[in-house]
Amino acid sequence: MKELVSVLLCTYKEPVGWVQQAFYSILNQTYENIEIIIVVDNPDNYEVISFFQHVLDKFNNVKVIINKTNLGLVSSLNKGLCYCEGKYIARMDADDISLKDRIEQQVNYIKTHNFDLVGTIVQPFNDNGEMYPWHTCCTDYFI
Repeated sequence: MKELVSVLLCTYKEPVGWVQQAFYSILNQTYENIEIIIVVDNPDNYEVISFFQHVLDKFNNVKVIINKTNLGLVSSLNKGLCYCEGKYIARMDADDISLKDRIEQQVNYIKTHNFDLVGTIVQPFNDNGEMYPWHTCCTDYFI
């Protein structure tokens, strides 16, 4: 069996539609052994909380932590890390959409090159799905 990957996603005030897209893009990965840790950092974001309460009924690889008060991103990430059981941890923002093979490619790259950390390139888009021009510079110096 493949090593477990924990995907850590924090949400604050993002619209539920964005959070759903982010969540399903991770849930539908080609990599087969994923747990998804969600930290809701806004106890008043009832739509997002309701969505994840329904998700918990359907998927046993999802954990949802709801902060009692807003802690901020760093504290929420640290809190979420306590729930991660995977050999690898992947970060995901609530307004991101991952390609279907993101996790598989990252795990394979880590193993093949004996790396401890990898990242990805982003492609910004608007609410209509239109891509923005994006220039990346991936030199060691830039990174």
